[in-house]
Amino acid sequence: MGRNRRRLISIALMMMAVMQAVADVGETAWPDLPLLSIVTKDSVMPSRTVVEAPEGCLGTSITNNKYVQGRMVMTLGSDTLYDSGQYVKNESGMRIKIRGNSTGAFSEQLPYRIELSKEADLLMRSDNNLLHKEWVLLMTYVWNPKLANSQSNLLNAVGNIVSHAVEKEWTQQWQFVNVVINGSYQGLYYLLEPVSQGKGRVDVSETGFLIEYDPFWWNEDGFYFKSEHQPYTYSYTYRYPDKDYITDSTQSAIQSYINDFEKALYDGGDPIQYIDLASFAKWVLAHDILGTDDDAGCNKYLYKNNLLPGDSLSSKLCMGPLWDFDSSFRISNLKWSSQHTMEEFYYSRLFEQEAFVEAYVDQWLKIRPTLLDSLQASFNEIGKRYSTSFDESIKMQMTLGLKYQRQKLLSTQISEIMRLLTARVSAIDNLMMEFDYYRCGISDVSQQKYVPRVYSLHGYVLGGGNKRSPGIYLYRSADGSVRKRLK
Repeated sequence: MGRNRRRLISIALMMMAVMQAVADVGETAWPDLPLLSIVTKDSVMPSRTVVEAPEGCLGTSITNNKYVQGRMVMTLGSDTLYDSGQYVKNESGMRIKIRGNSTGAFSEQLPYRIELSKEADLLMRSDNNLLHKEWVLLMTYVWNPKLANSQSNLLNAVGNIVSHAVEKEWTQQWQFVNVVINGSYQGLYYLLEPVSQGKGRVDVSETGFLIEYDPFWWNEDGFYFKSEHQPYTYSYTYRYPDKDYITDSTQSAIQSYINDFEKALYDGGDPIQYIDLASFAKWVLAHDILGTDDDAGCNKYLYKNNLLPGDSLSSKLCMGPLWDFDSSFRISNLKWSSQHTMEEFYYSRLFEQEAFVEAYVDQWLKIRPTLLDSLQASFNEIGKRYSTSFDESIKMQMTLGLKYQRQKLLSTQISEIMRLLTARVSAIDNLMMEFDYYRCGISDVSQQKYVPRVYSLHGYVLGGGNKRSPGIYLYRSADGSVRKRLK
C-alpha cells in the first residue's frame, strides 16, 4: 500500500472519529455558551511531567508537555462558530498542550495552550488585526481563603476589569467556554489571549522585545539571562524574539539596556530616563487595587517598542500586561500590595524616586473619580451576559467531582468581589495620605493624617526594614513630627 494511500486512509478514519465525537457531544443539552470540542490524534490526551526546582531556586513546574495534534470545533447551539479542520501542518487543524507552572503541575482542572495552524480570532471580533495562532484555556476555579468557600471563579475576570480601569496599554480579552476533549467534559474555562507579541496584543516592532522577570527560568532550556541586580532565584526569560530568531547581538542589546537601567536605579543615576513612568505606575496601581500578595515575583512582563543601534532611548521600557490574579485580596487593607516592599523587583526603589511617586499619584487621581462606577458597570455587563449560562455550567462542572470546588452563583460572586474592591479603593484613599504630593492636593485639611514612615536624607520613602544599610535616616511619627536617627 502506497504512502499517500495510507495517509488518506488514516486521515479518513480520524475524521470519522472526530465527527462521531462531535455528534456525541452534540446530544448534550449545553448551556448558552460557546462549546469547544477538541479531538486529538489517536485520542491521546495532553500530558506532562512534574519537575521540582533545582537547589536554591523557586517553584514547581512541568516538562515533557508536548503538543498533541488534533481538530477543534467551536459551536453555539446549532451554529458552528469555528472549525479548525483536520490537522495538516501549517494548513489546518490545531495542537494542544498543558501549560503553566504550579497550575500545570497541581491543578485538577488543567490549563492548556492552543496553537492553530492558521490564524483565527476565536473571540469572533471581526477584526483582521486580532487573528492569531496562540490561545490559552485557563480553569475558572481559584483557591483563595479571603473568599466564601475559599474559592472564586472570577479572579481572572477581575484582573481583566481592573487592568482596563487603570488604562493599561493592552489587556487580554476573554470569554467563558465549556470544553470537551476526546468526548470527555473538562469543565468551564476562560478562553483568552496569551501574553505574546503581535498586532492587537503586545505590539512591539521587529526591533523591540518582550521579556519576563521569571523565577522559573531554570525550566527554560537555557533561554534566559540574569541581570546584574537580580537575586539568584530570578532571571529574565525571552518571550520575543523567540529562540529561533533572536540573534546574539539582539540578546546583548537587551541585556545592556536592562543593566543600564538597573545601574541607574541602584547606584544613584537617573533611572527615569529608561522607563515609561505611566506604564510602571499603572501596573503597580492595579495590584494595589486588587490587593495582591504574591512575593514570588512571577508574571512580571516588560517590553520595549524598539531597541535601535546607537539610539537605545528611542522608546522606553514598559510594564507588560497583568497576569495571574490568584492572590488578589489576600493583603490587609491597612497595607499596599506586596509589590511596594519586595526587594527582589524594582518598585521599592522606584518609590524612592520623586518623579515616580508623582506619576503614581497622578494615575490614581486620574481614575479615582469614576473607578467604582467603572468597575460596577463591567461586572453588570458580565452578569447580564453570563448569569444563567455561567450558573448552569458550574452546576455541570460539579459533576466532575473536582476535590475542592463548590458551587457559587455568579451574582453572589459579583457582589462579593465588588465589596472587596470597594474596601480596597477606600484603603488606597487612606494609604495615599503617606505621599506628601497626594496630601497637598486635598482641599479638606481635616482629611490629612500621617503614616509613620522612614525617609532618606533626600526625602524619598524607604522600605526594607532591617535590610537598610547603616546611615542616617529621617523618621516621621504619626503626629507628623520628624527626627533623624542613625542606623
